[in-house]
Amino acid sequence: MHPTKGDQMSDHFIKNIEIKNFKCFRDFKAEGFGRVNLIGGKNNVGKTAFMEAIFLTDNLSKGATNFFASLVTIEDHRKPIKDITKSTISKILKKNSPLELIHHFGNKVCLEFKNNDIKLIITTKEKNISFEDIGNPELYINFLSSFISSTSMNCNQLSIGVSLLNVLYDGVKKNRKRDALNKLINDFDNDLIEVDIIDNDFKIYSKSLDTWISISEYGDGIKYYIAYISALWTYSNNILFIDEIENGIHYMQLDKLWEIILTISKQQNVQVFATTHSKECIESYARVAKKLEDEEITYTILTKLEDNSIDAGVYSASMLINTIDQEHEVRGW
Repeated sequence: MHPTKGDQMSDHFIKNIEIKNFKCFRDFKAEGFGRVNLIGGKNNVGKTAFMEAIFLTDNLSKGATNFFASLVTIEDHRKPIKDITKSTISKILKKNSPLELIHHFGNKVCLEFKNNDIKLIITTKEKNISFEDIGNPELYINFLSSFISSTSMNCNQLSIGVSLLNVLYDGVKKNRKRDALNKLINDFDNDLIEVDIIDNDFKIYSKSLDTWISISEYGDGIKYYIAYISALWTYSNNILFIDEIENGIHYMQLDKLWEIILTISKQQNVQVFATTHSKECIESYARVAKKLEDEEITYTILTKLEDNSIDAGVYSASMLINTIDQEHEVRGW
């Protein structure tokens, strides 16, 4: 499905996805995604795997090199990526069933094992690409920071050799948004005046202490808050992925966070996919979308059926708001 003439959403946004034999998904389809998309469901239903599959299809649309780098990245942000080999892919997939990912642009990837070897075909709108066409590229590339998770936030370095916040802050500087970021940080905590990278360490200036403090001295909340805002500017005209978006964020700050995400994503033309297991986070998301009259949001509930297959219900903005107004369960069943 391609966007029709008159669609408000950008052409690069993912609207639909099909997943076959990826992690907990066997034969799965979901459609109707918007500009900002929240994914919910019970624990261990596959929320993160679902978003990882979307991450892979996004990078598939940008080329085979990006696809393979993202395949390794979702397993471990800390792993150096110097080249891509068949054995690397085999270890990651750990399955003998053929993997198939398709999105609405018409791009498709198939990975199939035969006799402990792997057969790869990537089909784009332009051509077919085989494994032999890819070679062994150097993959120290910044798109790795477009998937923000507890793993990427807590490890010391990404596979590109620097911290996540350092990479994202480079994007803030390139887009000349330092003053805007500092204002939002001060709104979060009026003791925090500005941020900067000093001696290769991400630091915050404290008004009360009158000195620069390493970000490592602060709690997770401010780290995630800065990362999310910075990523929205860094990935202008692109797609951003956030796993467990409520991580470290106090429930009293959720409305402020969602207002920032919905506002900047619209300004910067960023499609956002995020997961949550928090009822407060879902309710805040709907409340802010209603306040901003933003109809380009969706909420997807993943449900595991009796045969262990996974079903997706994609709610539009109005459906989500009505469901919450009627006090129905929104975290899955």
